[in-house]
Amino acid sequence: MRIVLRKVLSCLFFLFLVLFVSILFSSCHKEENEDKYEESREQIKSSIQFPMLAWIGLPPKSSVDDYKTMKAAGFTYDLLTYYRNIEQVKEALDKAQSVGIKCIVNCPELGNNPQKVINKLKNHPAVAGWFVKDEPKRGDLSAVAEKMKRFHSFDSKGIGYVNLLPTDSPIDLIGNPPIKYFNDATTMLPLQVLSFTFYPIVVHDGKPERKVNGLWYENLELFAAKAKSLNIPLWTFVLASSYHHPTGKGSYPEPTLGDLRLQIYSNLAYGSQMLQYYTYTTPQETPYYNAPIKKDGTKSATYGKLREVNNEVIRLSGVFVGAKMINVWHTGPQQPKGTKALVLPKNFSLIKTDGDGAVVSLLKNGKRNYLMIVNHSPTKKMNLEIKATSIVKEVDKNAYLNVVNWDKSRTCVLEPGGMKLYSWE
Repeated sequence: MRIVLRKVLSCLFFLFLVLFVSILFSSCHKEENEDKYEESREQIKSSIQFPMLAWIGLPPKSSVDDYKTMKAAGFTYDLLTYYRNIEQVKEALDKAQSVGIKCIVNCPELGNNPQKVINKLKNHPAVAGWFVKDEPKRGDLSAVAEKMKRFHSFDSKGIGYVNLLPTDSPIDLIGNPPIKYFNDATTMLPLQVLSFTFYPIVVHDGKPERKVNGLWYENLELFAAKAKSLNIPLWTFVLASSYHHPTGKGSYPEPTLGDLRLQIYSNLAYGSQMLQYYTYTTPQETPYYNAPIKKDGTKSATYGKLREVNNEVIRLSGVFVGAKMINVWHTGPQQPKGTKALVLPKNFSLIKTDGDGAVVSLLKNGKRNYLMIVNHSPTKKMNLEIKATSIVKEVDKNAYLNVVNWDKSRTCVLEPGGMKLYSWE
């Protein structure tokens, strides 16, 4: 009986060994085939990572590990905030440089004695530019213009950073009509980049669901067109923190993956060349904020979501770095104010969406054209049906170009705020 049992166990062990080796060989063979398949496809590459800026970034005395954590989330720029003197700024610049981050410099001395500060710091490798003014009012524009010119006289290379108000701002800030503020600001100021504030996703008090402020698209249309005419980069915002209005007007909710994707991909669809995140750290004096980095320096749940979506963009840097917006349309049951209804671009015979519709953008980067389709909704999935000519390929999440059989229309589902990307030469 023992001999029989030993033979049975021996046979079972042999069979298990054969099965294990077979699975191992099959797995290795599959991985080898996948590697060869990826090697055979064209990948859109870039030597430059798509830039991302942290508003209210790391405070004074932050460690090199803190800067590494910031870099790991995708950030390549830090807007210095709460820095009291030039010595604190210099320490931050050294640490930022060690991990490959550049900074927009801001401290009281910059306002009091800009020539001294700029001349002392402008050759530091981590200096990207100088903070001039956030959200200047209509009455501030002349003084801001003079300050920008003065900064530029001390440093012709560094950016004089100004961030403008959107056209839906209160009349007491921008005057009436709002478009006059926009026109005056973009004419009077010697802008090197065109940046404006807009946080589109809100929850009104007493209401459970998120709403997207439709005037966001009108502002994207205005600012993108103006950046194009001025031939300067468009810089746009992504709300990365939650905030409740103490006045009871509602709140900006803790961002979901859908919220982040909608903001990021819509900005990219309009040709944005810098994603600015408000805020990265939680300000000490504002108890109603919750940012990716908490007051105690630990990560909130938003940090992981931010890192995930930012890495999606980084993998597609070859598509978006230097991309020019050619045209943008919108689909859906309601046409956002100031936007255009879809006109099928060349090489496409069908683009059909359901739900809340989509942003449809035509971009160009070098010899390549891109069609980008972004789900309007941060909360609901969207079905897409599309048909194109044979030269159009799909761009996957790793920036590989995939051949598509366009003998019949293709269907897919876009996640909340998600997008699909197609390309041709």
